[in-house]
Amino acid sequence: MAGERKGLTYEAIVRIALDKLATQTKDSRNIFWNAKPASMTIEPDFTIGQEANSPDAVILVTHSGSAKDSEKKFWRNLGELVEAKTRLLKSPLVYSIAFDSVIKEDLKQIQACAFDGQLVVGDHAYGSALLSFVSQFHNKLPKDKDDKVDAIKNIISDRDYSDILNAILRLSEHIADLLIGQNDDLQGAWELHKSHVAGRMPMAHDSLVRRGMLKAALLGEIPDHSKPMSKTATLIAQQLRLARKEDIATRSIVGSRLADKDLVWLSRSNLNAIDVARLVEKFGTQGFQRQLIKLRSVALLPEFLRYTQANRSKLITPEGMKAALQQLHKDPSDALSIQDGIPSPSTVWMYDFIAAVVKARSKRAQDFGYSTFAKSPDPKGRMIGNMDVGTWCSCFMNQYFNRSPNFSAPPAAIEHCASILAGALASGDPAELRGPIDEIREQYINKELEVGLLTHRGFDPVGSLIIEALEEAGLSHQLETCPGIFAERARCDGRISNQRSGSTTLLRTKNTLVNWQSAHDSHTNDKRKELCGRISAIRYSWNPVESRCTKKEGIDKFILVVDGTWCEADLQALAASGWDEIYYPDEVAILIKAIV
Repeated sequence: MAGERKGLTYEAIVRIALDKLATQTKDSRNIFWNAKPASMTIEPDFTIGQEANSPDAVILVTHSGSAKDSEKKFWRNLGELVEAKTRLLKSPLVYSIAFDSVIKEDLKQIQACAFDGQLVVGDHAYGSALLSFVSQFHNKLPKDKDDKVDAIKNIISDRDYSDILNAILRLSEHIADLLIGQNDDLQGAWELHKSHVAGRMPMAHDSLVRRGMLKAALLGEIPDHSKPMSKTATLIAQQLRLARKEDIATRSIVGSRLADKDLVWLSRSNLNAIDVARLVEKFGTQGFQRQLIKLRSVALLPEFLRYTQANRSKLITPEGMKAALQQLHKDPSDALSIQDGIPSPSTVWMYDFIAAVVKARSKRAQDFGYSTFAKSPDPKGRMIGNMDVGTWCSCFMNQYFNRSPNFSAPPAAIEHCASILAGALASGDPAELRGPIDEIREQYINKELEVGLLTHRGFDPVGSLIIEALEEAGLSHQLETCPGIFAERARCDGRISNQRSGSTTLLRTKNTLVNWQSAHDSHTNDKRKELCGRISAIRYSWNPVESRCTKKEGIDKFILVVDGTWCEADLQALAASGWDEIYYPDEVAILIKAIV
Protein backbone atom coordinates (compact mmCIF):
# COMPACT_ATOMS: atom_id res chain seq x y z
CA MET A 1 0.00 0.00 0.00
CA ALA A 2 1.12 3.56 -0.70
CA GLY A 3 0.80 4.57 2.95
CA GLU A 4 2.97 1.66 4.07
CA ARG A 5 5.65 2.43 1.49
CA LYS A 6 5.69 6.06 2.54
CA GLY A 7 5.90 5.05 6.20
CA LEU A 8 8.87 2.75 5.52
CA THR A 9 10.59 5.56 3.63
CA TYR A 10 10.26 7.84 6.66
CA GLU A 11 11.66 5.03 8.81
CA ALA A 12 14.58 4.63 6.40
CA ILE A 13 15.39 8.33 6.79
CA VAL A 14 15.31 7.96 10.58
CA ARG A 15 17.61 4.95 10.29
CA ILE A 16 20.14 7.01 8.33
CA ALA A 17 19.90 9.81 10.90
CA LEU A 18 20.36 7.35 13.79
CA ASP A 19 23.41 5.78 12.13
CA LYS A 20 24.97 9.22 11.65
CA LEU A 21 24.26 10.07 15.28
CA ALA A 22 25.78 6.80 16.54
CA THR A 23 28.93 7.41 14.47
CA GLN A 24 29.25 10.99 15.69
CA THR A 25 28.72 10.15 19.38
CA LYS A 26 30.59 6.81 19.18
CA ASP A 27 27.57 5.08 20.71
CA SER A 28 28.28 1.33 20.58
CA ARG A 29 24.71 0.25 21.35
CA ASN A 30 22.77 -1.63 18.69
CA ILE A 31 20.01 -0.02 16.67
CA PHE A 32 17.25 -2.57 16.01
CA TRP A 33 14.75 -1.90 13.23
CA ASN A 34 11.39 -3.71 13.52
CA ALA A 35 12.75 -6.16 16.09
CA LYS A 36 10.03 -7.21 18.55
CA PRO A 37 11.20 -7.82 22.13
CA ALA A 38 10.07 -11.23 23.37
CA SER A 39 7.68 -9.86 26.01
CA MET A 40 5.88 -7.44 23.65
CA THR A 41 3.03 -8.07 21.20
CA ILE A 42 3.78 -4.89 19.22
CA GLU A 43 6.77 -4.58 16.90
CA PRO A 44 8.44 -1.21 17.61
CA ASP A 45 9.86 0.81 14.74
CA PHE A 46 13.24 1.22 16.42
CA THR A 47 14.81 0.07 19.67
CA ILE A 48 18.26 1.02 20.96
CA GLY A 49 20.25 -1.11 23.39
CA GLN A 50 22.73 -3.92 23.78
CA GLU A 51 19.99 -6.57 23.44
CA ALA A 52 16.77 -6.56 21.43
CA ASN A 53 14.77 -7.97 24.36
CA SER A 54 15.95 -5.31 26.81
CA PRO A 55 16.21 -1.98 25.01
CA ASP A 56 17.19 1.29 26.65
CA ALA A 57 15.02 3.31 24.27
CA VAL A 58 12.06 2.75 21.95
CA ILE A 59 11.30 5.08 19.03
CA LEU A 60 7.93 5.31 17.28
CA VAL A 61 7.92 6.78 13.76
CA THR A 62 4.56 7.95 12.44
CA HIS A 63 3.03 10.03 9.67
CA SER A 64 -0.57 10.97 8.90
CA GLY A 65 -2.19 12.54 5.89
CA SER A 66 -4.94 14.33 7.79
CA ALA A 67 -5.85 15.63 11.22
CA LYS A 68 -8.49 12.89 11.43
CA ASP A 69 -5.87 10.20 10.79
CA SER A 70 -3.63 11.76 13.42
CA GLU A 71 -6.28 11.12 16.08
CA LYS A 72 -6.43 7.40 15.26
CA LYS A 73 -2.65 7.15 15.30
CA PHE A 74 -2.54 9.09 18.56
CA TRP A 75 -4.35 6.27 20.35
CA ARG A 76 -2.25 3.60 18.65
CA ASN A 77 0.88 5.45 19.73
CA LEU A 78 -0.35 5.46 23.31
CA GLY A 79 -1.01 1.73 23.05
CA GLU A 80 2.59 1.16 21.95
CA LEU A 81 3.89 3.51 24.65
CA VAL A 82 2.07 1.67 27.43
CA GLU A 83 3.13 -1.75 26.20
CA ALA A 84 6.79 -0.72 26.04
CA LYS A 85 6.63 0.85 29.51
CA THR A 86 4.85 -2.05 31.20
CA ARG A 87 5.70 -5.32 29.46
CA LEU A 88 9.48 -5.06 29.32
CA LEU A 89 11.48 -6.15 32.37
CA LYS A 90 13.37 -2.86 32.30
CA SER A 91 11.15 0.12 31.53
CA PRO A 92 12.72 1.91 28.54
CA LEU A 93 12.55 5.54 27.52
CA VAL A 94 9.96 5.90 24.75
CA TYR A 95 10.07 8.64 22.10
CA SER A 96 7.80 9.71 19.27
CA ILE A 97 8.95 11.05 15.90
CA ALA A 98 6.08 12.32 13.73
CA PHE A 99 6.82 13.56 10.23
CA ASP A 100 3.68 15.45 9.22
CA SER A 101 2.62 18.70 10.84
CA VAL A 102 -1.13 18.08 10.36
CA ILE A 103 -1.43 16.57 13.84
CA LYS A 104 -4.07 18.31 15.94
CA GLU A 105 -2.37 20.74 18.30
CA ASP A 106 -4.06 19.31 21.39
CA LEU A 107 -2.83 15.82 20.49
CA LYS A 108 0.73 17.12 20.14
CA GLN A 109 0.52 18.57 23.63
CA ILE A 110 -0.96 15.40 25.13
CA GLN A 111 1.75 13.26 23.54
CA ALA A 112 4.37 15.67 24.87
CA CYS A 113 3.03 14.90 28.37
CA ALA A 114 2.88 11.14 27.76
CA PHE A 115 6.18 10.32 26.02
CA ASP A 116 9.71 10.88 27.26
CA GLY A 117 10.16 13.11 24.23
CA GLN A 118 8.44 14.08 20.99
CA LEU A 119 9.77 15.42 17.70
CA VAL A 120 7.35 16.72 15.05
CA VAL A 121 9.55 16.99 11.97
CA GLY A 122 6.99 18.94 9.96
CA ASP A 123 7.12 21.78 12.48
CA HIS A 124 10.76 22.52 11.61
CA ALA A 125 12.18 24.38 8.61
CA TYR A 126 14.04 21.33 7.26
CA GLY A 127 10.92 19.18 7.60
CA SER A 128 9.27 20.40 4.40
CA ALA A 129 12.30 19.29 2.36
CA LEU A 130 12.11 15.77 3.82
CA LEU A 131 8.33 15.57 3.32
CA SER A 132 8.68 16.65 -0.33
CA PHE A 133 11.51 14.18 -0.89
CA VAL A 134 9.47 11.27 0.48
CA SER A 135 6.41 12.25 -1.58
CA GLN A 136 8.58 12.33 -4.70
CA PHE A 137 10.52 9.10 -4.18
CA HIS A 138 8.60 6.67 -1.95
CA ASN A 139 7.04 4.85 -4.93
CA LYS A 140 10.37 4.66 -6.78
CA LEU A 141 12.52 3.21 -3.99
CA PRO A 142 13.10 -0.54 -3.45
CA LYS A 143 10.60 -2.34 -1.21
CA ASP A 144 13.23 -3.98 1.00
CA LYS A 145 14.00 -1.63 3.89
CA ASP A 146 17.79 -2.08 3.79
CA ASP A 147 17.82 -1.60 0.03
CA LYS A 148 15.67 1.48 0.59
CA VAL A 149 18.31 2.94 2.93
CA ASP A 150 21.07 2.28 0.40
CA ALA A 151 19.01 3.88 -2.39
CA ILE A 152 18.38 7.02 -0.33
CA LYS A 153 22.07 7.28 0.55
CA ASN A 154 22.90 7.01 -3.13
CA ILE A 155 20.43 9.77 -4.05
CA ILE A 156 21.59 12.24 -1.39
CA SER A 157 25.23 11.73 -2.39
CA ASP A 158 24.37 13.68 -5.55
CA ARG A 159 25.07 17.42 -5.19
CA ASP A 160 21.60 18.15 -6.56
CA TYR A 161 20.16 16.71 -3.35
CA SER A 162 22.51 18.37 -0.88
CA ASP A 163 19.49 20.04 0.75
CA ILE A 164 18.12 16.60 1.65
CA LEU A 165 21.46 15.54 3.10
CA ASN A 166 21.54 18.71 5.18
CA ALA A 167 17.95 18.09 6.30
CA ILE A 168 18.86 14.58 7.48
CA LEU A 169 21.85 16.00 9.36
CA ARG A 170 19.52 18.49 11.08
CA LEU A 171 17.14 15.62 11.86
CA SER A 172 20.04 13.71 13.41
CA GLU A 173 20.85 16.69 15.63
CA HIS A 174 17.24 16.97 16.76
CA ILE A 175 17.08 13.24 17.51
CA ALA A 176 20.18 13.69 19.69
CA ASP A 177 18.31 16.34 21.68
CA LEU A 178 15.21 14.13 21.76
CA LEU A 179 17.03 11.15 23.29
CA ILE A 180 18.11 13.22 26.29
CA GLY A 181 14.49 13.64 27.41
CA GLN A 182 12.98 11.73 30.31
CA ASN A 183 9.45 12.02 31.73
CA ASP A 184 9.21 10.89 35.35
CA ASP A 185 5.74 12.34 36.04
CA LEU A 186 3.90 9.22 34.88
CA GLN A 187 6.06 6.63 36.63
CA GLY A 188 3.20 6.04 39.05
CA ALA A 189 0.85 5.25 36.17
CA TRP A 190 3.23 2.64 34.80
CA GLU A 191 3.49 1.02 38.24
CA LEU A 192 -0.30 0.97 38.63
CA HIS A 193 -0.56 -0.52 35.18
CA LYS A 194 1.89 -3.29 35.99
CA SER A 195 -0.16 -4.21 39.06
CA HIS A 196 -3.31 -4.75 36.99
CA VAL A 197 -4.40 -8.41 36.93
CA ALA A 198 -5.95 -9.52 33.65
CA GLY A 199 -9.56 -10.53 34.16
CA ARG A 200 -12.16 -12.54 32.29
CA MET A 201 -11.28 -13.30 28.67
CA PRO A 202 -13.17 -15.67 26.32
CA MET A 203 -11.61 -18.14 23.92
CA ALA A 204 -10.97 -16.38 20.61
CA HIS A 205 -13.39 -17.14 17.80
CA ASP A 206 -14.96 -15.33 14.87
CA SER A 207 -17.96 -13.16 15.72
CA LEU A 208 -19.76 -11.73 12.70
CA VAL A 209 -22.54 -9.85 14.47
CA ARG A 210 -22.09 -6.39 12.95
CA ARG A 211 -21.71 -7.53 9.34
CA GLY A 212 -24.35 -10.22 9.72
CA MET A 213 -26.96 -7.95 11.28
CA LEU A 214 -26.38 -5.17 8.75
CA LYS A 215 -27.03 -7.65 5.94
CA ALA A 216 -29.99 -9.09 7.83
CA ALA A 217 -31.37 -5.55 8.12
CA LEU A 218 -31.16 -5.36 4.34
CA LEU A 219 -33.16 -8.59 3.98
CA GLY A 220 -35.57 -7.54 6.72
CA GLU A 221 -34.97 -10.69 8.76
CA ILE A 222 -32.35 -13.14 10.02
CA PRO A 223 -32.99 -16.13 7.74
CA ASP A 224 -32.88 -19.69 9.03
CA HIS A 225 -29.87 -21.35 7.37
CA SER A 226 -31.68 -24.70 7.28
CA LYS A 227 -34.85 -23.45 5.59
CA PRO A 228 -35.74 -21.62 2.36
CA MET A 229 -35.69 -17.84 2.65
CA SER A 230 -38.89 -15.80 2.64
CA LYS A 231 -40.17 -14.42 -0.66
CA THR A 232 -39.14 -10.84 0.19
CA ALA A 233 -35.67 -11.82 1.43
CA THR A 234 -35.19 -14.04 -1.62
CA LEU A 235 -36.14 -11.20 -3.96
CA ILE A 236 -33.62 -8.84 -2.36
CA ALA A 237 -30.89 -11.50 -2.24
CA GLN A 238 -31.36 -12.35 -5.90
CA GLN A 239 -31.09 -8.68 -6.80
CA LEU A 240 -27.68 -8.56 -5.11
CA ARG A 241 -26.19 -11.89 -6.20
CA LEU A 242 -24.67 -10.72 -9.51
CA ALA A 243 -22.39 -8.29 -7.73
CA ARG A 244 -21.34 -10.46 -4.81
CA LYS A 245 -18.17 -12.53 -4.81
CA GLU A 246 -19.91 -14.70 -2.19
CA ASP A 247 -23.63 -14.82 -2.99
CA ILE A 248 -26.03 -13.89 -0.23
CA ALA A 249 -28.33 -16.68 -1.39
CA THR A 250 -28.00 -19.72 -3.64
CA ARG A 251 -30.80 -21.62 -5.28
CA SER A 252 -31.71 -25.08 -4.00
CA ILE A 253 -34.42 -27.54 -5.00
CA VAL A 254 -36.78 -26.18 -2.34
CA GLY A 255 -35.86 -22.51 -2.72
CA SER A 256 -33.11 -20.01 -1.90
CA ARG A 257 -30.81 -20.82 1.02
CA LEU A 258 -28.15 -18.75 2.73
CA ALA A 259 -24.65 -18.73 1.26
CA ASP A 260 -23.20 -15.51 2.70
CA LYS A 261 -20.81 -16.41 5.54
CA ASP A 262 -21.83 -13.47 7.75
CA LEU A 263 -25.52 -14.36 7.54
CA VAL A 264 -24.84 -18.08 7.94
CA TRP A 265 -22.84 -17.37 11.10
CA LEU A 266 -25.59 -15.14 12.49
CA SER A 267 -28.32 -17.67 11.70
CA ARG A 268 -26.41 -20.37 13.61
CA SER A 269 -25.67 -18.18 16.64
CA ASN A 270 -27.80 -17.71 19.75
CA LEU A 271 -28.81 -14.33 18.30
CA ASN A 272 -30.80 -15.84 15.43
CA ALA A 273 -34.19 -15.11 17.01
CA ILE A 274 -33.60 -11.35 17.20
CA ASP A 275 -36.15 -9.19 15.39
CA VAL A 276 -33.61 -7.18 13.41
CA ALA A 277 -36.30 -5.09 11.70
CA ARG A 278 -37.53 -3.93 15.13
CA LEU A 279 -33.97 -3.06 16.21
CA VAL A 280 -33.45 -1.01 13.05
CA GLU A 281 -36.76 0.77 13.63
CA LYS A 282 -35.74 1.54 17.23
CA PHE A 283 -32.07 2.43 16.83
CA GLY A 284 -31.50 3.15 13.12
CA THR A 285 -31.27 6.71 11.79
CA GLN A 286 -33.17 8.04 8.79
CA GLY A 287 -29.90 8.00 6.87
CA PHE A 288 -29.50 4.29 7.53
CA GLN A 289 -33.09 3.65 6.45
CA ARG A 290 -32.40 5.51 3.19
CA GLN A 291 -29.33 3.36 2.61
CA LEU A 292 -31.42 0.21 2.99
CA ILE A 293 -33.93 1.52 0.45
CA LYS A 294 -31.10 2.32 -1.97
CA LEU A 295 -29.88 -1.25 -1.88
CA ARG A 296 -33.30 -2.85 -1.92
CA SER A 297 -34.15 -0.92 -5.07
CA VAL A 298 -31.13 -2.24 -6.97
CA ALA A 299 -33.57 -4.07 -9.26
CA LEU A 300 -34.40 -0.63 -10.64
CA LEU A 301 -30.96 -0.34 -12.25
CA PRO A 302 -32.37 -1.45 -15.64
CA GLU A 303 -34.95 1.33 -15.28
CA PHE A 304 -32.25 3.85 -14.38
CA LEU A 305 -30.35 2.69 -17.46
CA ARG A 306 -33.42 2.94 -19.70
CA TYR A 307 -34.21 6.46 -18.45
CA THR A 308 -30.62 7.63 -18.90
CA GLN A 309 -30.30 6.06 -22.35
CA ALA A 310 -33.61 7.54 -23.53
CA ASN A 311 -32.70 11.03 -22.28
CA ARG A 312 -28.95 10.99 -22.90
CA SER A 313 -29.00 13.81 -25.45
CA LYS A 314 -30.50 16.12 -22.80
CA LEU A 315 -28.54 14.76 -19.85
CA ILE A 316 -25.15 15.44 -21.42
CA THR A 317 -25.93 19.17 -21.31
CA PRO A 318 -25.67 21.10 -18.01
CA GLU A 319 -29.13 22.56 -18.53
CA GLY A 320 -30.73 19.18 -19.24
CA MET A 321 -28.98 17.52 -16.30
CA LYS A 322 -30.01 20.35 -13.98
CA ALA A 323 -33.66 19.96 -15.00
CA ALA A 324 -33.47 16.19 -14.43
CA LEU A 325 -31.88 16.59 -10.99
CA GLN A 326 -34.52 19.07 -9.90
CA GLN A 327 -37.35 16.83 -11.12
CA LEU A 328 -35.87 13.73 -9.43
CA HIS A 329 -35.46 15.73 -6.23
CA LYS A 330 -39.20 16.41 -6.31
CA ASP A 331 -40.09 12.83 -7.30
CA PRO A 332 -37.33 10.16 -7.54
CA SER A 333 -39.81 7.80 -9.22
CA ASP A 334 -40.48 10.20 -12.09
CA ALA A 335 -40.77 8.39 -15.45
CA LEU A 336 -39.76 5.02 -13.93
CA SER A 337 -41.74 1.80 -14.35
CA ILE A 338 -41.61 0.08 -10.95
CA GLN A 339 -42.74 -3.53 -10.47
CA ASP A 340 -44.73 -4.70 -7.46
CA GLY A 341 -42.51 -5.69 -4.55
CA ILE A 342 -39.67 -3.36 -5.58
CA PRO A 343 -39.25 -0.30 -3.30
CA SER A 344 -39.42 3.07 -5.01
CA PRO A 345 -36.21 5.12 -4.92
CA SER A 346 -36.05 7.72 -2.17
CA THR A 347 -32.97 9.64 -3.34
CA VAL A 348 -31.83 11.54 -6.41
CA TRP A 349 -30.52 8.31 -7.92
CA MET A 350 -28.91 10.01 -10.94
CA TYR A 351 -25.73 10.84 -8.98
CA ASP A 352 -25.15 7.26 -7.79
CA PHE A 353 -26.02 5.80 -11.19
CA ILE A 354 -23.62 8.02 -13.15
CA ALA A 355 -20.92 7.33 -10.56
CA ALA A 356 -21.41 3.59 -11.17
CA VAL A 357 -21.27 4.13 -14.95
CA VAL A 358 -17.98 6.04 -14.68
CA LYS A 359 -16.46 3.40 -12.39
CA ALA A 360 -17.59 0.59 -14.67
CA ARG A 361 -16.04 2.45 -17.61
CA SER A 362 -12.66 2.89 -15.90
CA LYS A 363 -12.86 -0.29 -13.79
CA ARG A 364 -11.68 1.78 -10.82
CA ALA A 365 -13.87 2.11 -7.73
CA GLN A 366 -12.26 5.43 -6.76
CA ASP A 367 -12.88 7.25 -10.03
CA PHE A 368 -15.99 9.18 -9.03
CA GLY A 369 -17.25 10.52 -5.72
CA TYR A 370 -18.23 13.72 -3.98
CA SER A 371 -14.61 14.87 -4.10
CA THR A 372 -15.00 15.00 -7.91
CA PHE A 373 -17.05 18.18 -7.49
CA ALA A 374 -14.09 19.89 -5.79
CA LYS A 375 -11.54 18.77 -8.39
CA SER A 376 -13.25 20.64 -11.24
CA PRO A 377 -13.05 24.44 -10.83
CA ASP A 378 -16.20 26.43 -11.46
CA PRO A 379 -15.68 28.46 -14.69
CA LYS A 380 -17.58 31.38 -13.13
CA GLY A 381 -15.43 31.34 -9.99
CA ARG A 382 -18.50 31.36 -7.76
CA MET A 383 -18.29 31.16 -3.97
CA ILE A 384 -20.77 29.88 -1.38
CA GLY A 385 -19.90 31.55 1.89
CA ASN A 386 -16.13 31.38 2.23
CA MET A 387 -15.80 28.24 0.09
CA ASP A 388 -15.54 27.87 -3.66
CA VAL A 389 -18.63 26.22 -5.10
CA GLY A 390 -16.84 22.93 -5.93
CA THR A 391 -15.50 22.45 -2.42
CA TRP A 392 -18.91 23.36 -0.98
CA CYS A 393 -20.57 20.74 -3.18
CA SER A 394 -18.09 18.05 -2.12
CA CYS A 395 -18.91 18.78 1.53
CA PHE A 396 -22.66 19.31 1.49
CA MET A 397 -24.41 18.15 -1.70
CA ASN A 398 -24.74 14.60 -0.40
CA GLN A 399 -27.66 16.03 1.59
CA TYR A 400 -29.29 17.21 -1.64
CA PHE A 401 -28.90 13.87 -3.42
CA ASN A 402 -30.17 12.05 -0.31
CA ARG A 403 -33.10 14.49 -0.15
CA SER A 404 -32.36 15.32 3.47
CA PRO A 405 -35.23 17.21 5.14
CA ASN A 406 -34.67 20.93 5.77
CA PHE A 407 -31.71 21.08 3.38
CA SER A 408 -31.92 23.58 0.54
CA ALA A 409 -29.14 23.61 -2.05
CA PRO A 410 -28.09 26.99 -3.50
CA PRO A 411 -28.76 27.28 -7.27
CA ALA A 412 -25.02 27.62 -7.92
CA ALA A 413 -24.39 24.26 -6.24
CA ILE A 414 -27.05 22.47 -8.29
CA GLU A 415 -25.67 24.02 -11.48
CA HIS A 416 -22.10 22.99 -10.63
CA CYS A 417 -23.09 19.39 -9.88
CA ALA A 418 -25.22 19.24 -13.02
CA SER A 419 -22.27 20.44 -15.11
CA ILE A 420 -19.93 17.80 -13.63
CA LEU A 421 -22.46 14.96 -13.99
CA ALA A 422 -23.32 15.97 -17.55
CA GLY A 423 -19.63 16.04 -18.45
CA ALA A 424 -19.04 12.63 -16.86
CA LEU A 425 -21.88 11.11 -18.88
CA ALA A 426 -20.85 12.87 -22.11
CA SER A 427 -17.25 11.65 -21.85
CA GLY A 428 -18.34 8.05 -22.36
CA ASP A 429 -19.38 6.20 -25.48
CA PRO A 430 -23.20 6.11 -25.88
CA ALA A 431 -22.80 2.37 -26.43
CA GLU A 432 -21.92 1.88 -22.75
CA LEU A 433 -25.60 2.41 -21.96
CA ARG A 434 -26.67 -0.26 -24.44
CA GLY A 435 -24.40 -3.08 -23.27
CA PRO A 436 -24.78 -5.56 -20.38
CA ILE A 437 -25.56 -3.90 -17.08
CA ASP A 438 -23.48 -6.31 -14.98
CA GLU A 439 -20.43 -4.02 -14.65
CA ILE A 440 -22.57 -1.03 -13.68
CA ARG A 441 -24.51 -3.18 -11.23
CA GLU A 442 -21.30 -4.43 -9.63
CA GLN A 443 -19.94 -0.90 -9.10
CA TYR A 444 -23.30 0.35 -7.80
CA ILE A 445 -23.65 -2.42 -5.24
CA ASN A 446 -19.99 -2.33 -4.25
CA LYS A 447 -20.45 1.29 -3.22
CA GLU A 448 -23.87 0.99 -1.65
CA LEU A 449 -23.26 -2.33 0.16
CA GLU A 450 -19.57 -2.62 0.98
CA VAL A 451 -18.92 1.10 1.41
CA GLY A 452 -22.36 2.54 2.10
CA LEU A 453 -24.12 -0.02 4.29
CA LEU A 454 -21.43 -2.08 6.01
CA THR A 455 -19.59 1.03 7.26
CA HIS A 456 -22.74 3.05 8.03
CA ARG A 457 -22.80 4.72 11.45
CA GLY A 458 -26.56 5.13 11.48
CA PHE A 459 -27.16 1.71 13.00
CA ASP A 460 -24.86 0.08 15.56
CA PRO A 461 -25.82 -3.61 15.88
CA VAL A 462 -23.49 -4.43 18.78
CA GLY A 463 -24.36 -1.30 20.73
CA SER A 464 -28.06 -1.95 20.13
CA LEU A 465 -27.79 -5.46 21.59
CA ILE A 466 -26.01 -4.17 24.70
CA ILE A 467 -28.52 -1.36 25.30
CA GLU A 468 -31.48 -3.73 24.75
CA ALA A 469 -30.05 -6.16 27.31
CA LEU A 470 -29.52 -3.36 29.84
CA GLU A 471 -33.09 -2.11 29.39
CA GLU A 472 -34.52 -5.62 29.76
CA ALA A 473 -32.54 -5.98 33.01
CA GLY A 474 -33.89 -2.64 34.27
CA LEU A 475 -30.44 -1.04 34.33
CA SER A 476 -30.18 2.66 33.53
CA HIS A 477 -27.41 3.78 31.20
CA GLN A 478 -25.94 6.86 29.58
CA LEU A 479 -23.00 7.78 27.40
CA GLU A 480 -20.14 9.27 29.37
CA THR A 481 -17.06 11.05 28.07
CA CYS A 482 -14.14 9.83 30.12
CA PRO A 483 -10.96 11.96 30.12
CA GLY A 484 -7.61 10.20 29.92
CA ILE A 485 -4.78 10.69 32.38
CA PHE A 486 -2.45 12.06 29.70
CA ALA A 487 -5.00 14.72 28.71
CA GLU A 488 -5.64 15.58 32.37
CA ARG A 489 -1.90 16.04 32.88
CA ALA A 490 -1.67 18.35 29.83
CA ARG A 491 -4.74 20.30 30.94
CA CYS A 492 -3.21 20.95 34.38
CA ASP A 493 -0.26 22.61 32.66
CA GLY A 494 -2.61 24.73 30.55
CA ARG A 495 -1.42 23.04 27.36
CA ILE A 496 -4.90 22.09 26.13
CA SER A 497 -8.37 23.57 26.63
CA ASN A 498 -10.69 21.23 24.69
CA GLN A 499 -12.36 18.98 27.26
CA ARG A 500 -12.88 16.19 24.70
CA SER A 501 -9.27 15.96 23.55
CA GLY A 502 -7.70 12.69 24.65
CA SER A 503 -11.05 11.42 25.98
CA THR A 504 -13.10 8.31 25.21
CA THR A 505 -16.89 8.02 25.17
CA LEU A 506 -18.23 4.84 26.77
CA LEU A 507 -21.57 3.52 28.01
CA ARG A 508 -21.98 3.85 31.76
CA THR A 509 -24.28 1.65 33.81
CA LYS A 510 -23.96 1.78 37.62
CA ASN A 511 -20.20 1.86 38.32
CA THR A 512 -19.26 0.03 35.13
CA LEU A 513 -18.06 1.48 31.83
CA VAL A 514 -18.70 -0.56 28.68
CA ASN A 515 -17.03 -0.16 25.30
CA TRP A 516 -17.38 -2.24 22.13
CA GLN A 517 -15.50 -2.61 18.87
CA SER A 518 -15.93 -4.53 15.62
CA ALA A 519 -12.82 -5.23 13.54
CA HIS A 520 -11.91 -7.77 10.90
CA ASP A 521 -8.77 -9.30 9.45
CA SER A 522 -5.74 -6.96 9.38
CA HIS A 523 -7.73 -4.11 10.96
CA THR A 524 -7.69 -5.89 14.33
CA ASN A 525 -3.99 -5.02 14.69
CA ASP A 526 -4.56 -1.25 14.63
CA LYS A 527 -7.76 -1.48 16.67
CA ARG A 528 -5.99 -3.56 19.31
CA LYS A 529 -3.34 -0.85 19.71
CA GLU A 530 -6.02 1.84 19.85
CA LEU A 531 -8.09 0.04 22.50
CA CYS A 532 -4.97 -0.66 24.56
CA GLY A 533 -4.11 3.03 24.38
CA ARG A 534 -7.61 4.13 25.37
CA ILE A 535 -7.94 1.89 28.42
CA SER A 536 -4.46 2.79 29.64
CA ALA A 537 -5.54 6.44 29.55
CA ILE A 538 -9.02 6.19 31.09
CA ARG A 539 -8.27 3.72 33.92
CA TYR A 540 -6.28 6.35 35.77
CA SER A 541 -6.53 10.03 36.72
CA TRP A 542 -4.02 12.79 37.39
CA ASN A 543 -4.20 14.33 40.86
CA PRO A 544 -3.05 17.95 40.33
CA VAL A 545 -2.79 18.69 44.05
CA GLU A 546 -0.43 15.82 44.82
CA SER A 547 1.04 15.63 41.28
CA ARG A 548 0.56 11.90 41.05
CA CYS A 549 -1.45 9.20 39.31
CA THR A 550 -4.49 7.57 40.93
CA LYS A 551 -7.13 5.04 39.97
CA LYS A 552 -10.28 6.48 38.39
CA GLU A 553 -12.79 7.36 41.11
CA GLY A 554 -16.36 6.08 40.86
CA ILE A 555 -15.57 3.37 38.33
CA ASP A 556 -15.21 -0.22 39.53
CA LYS A 557 -15.06 -2.10 36.24
CA PHE A 558 -14.15 -1.56 32.59
CA ILE A 559 -15.79 -4.01 30.18
CA LEU A 560 -14.98 -4.48 26.49
CA VAL A 561 -17.18 -6.26 23.93
CA VAL A 562 -15.35 -7.42 20.79
CA ASP A 563 -16.83 -8.48 17.47
CA GLY A 564 -15.00 -9.61 14.34
CA THR A 565 -11.95 -11.79 13.82
CA TRP A 566 -9.78 -11.12 16.87
CA CYS A 567 -7.12 -13.74 17.61
CA GLU A 568 -6.03 -15.12 20.98
CA ALA A 569 -3.00 -12.79 21.10
CA ASP A 570 -5.29 -9.78 20.51
CA LEU A 571 -7.52 -10.70 23.43
CA GLN A 572 -4.56 -11.39 25.70
CA ALA A 573 -3.07 -7.97 24.90
CA LEU A 574 -6.42 -6.26 25.52
CA ALA A 575 -6.90 -8.03 28.84
CA ALA A 576 -3.36 -7.18 29.94
CA SER A 577 -3.75 -3.53 28.90
CA GLY A 578 -6.43 -2.82 31.49
CA TRP A 579 -9.83 -4.09 30.35
CA ASP A 580 -11.24 -5.95 33.37
CA GLU A 581 -13.50 -8.28 31.41
CA ILE A 582 -13.94 -9.05 27.71
CA TYR A 583 -17.05 -10.50 26.08
CA TYR A 584 -18.45 -11.30 22.64
CA PRO A 585 -21.86 -9.87 21.61
CA ASP A 586 -23.57 -13.25 21.97
CA GLU A 587 -22.52 -13.23 25.64
CA VAL A 588 -24.50 -10.13 26.64
CA ALA A 589 -26.59 -12.14 29.11
CA ILE A 590 -23.40 -13.02 31.02
CA LEU A 591 -22.15 -9.43 30.67
CA ILE A 592 -25.28 -8.07 32.38
CA LYS A 593 -24.60 -10.21 35.45
CA ALA A 594 -21.04 -8.83 35.66
CA ILE A 595 -22.11 -5.19 36.00
CA VAL A 596 -21.35 -3.64 39.39
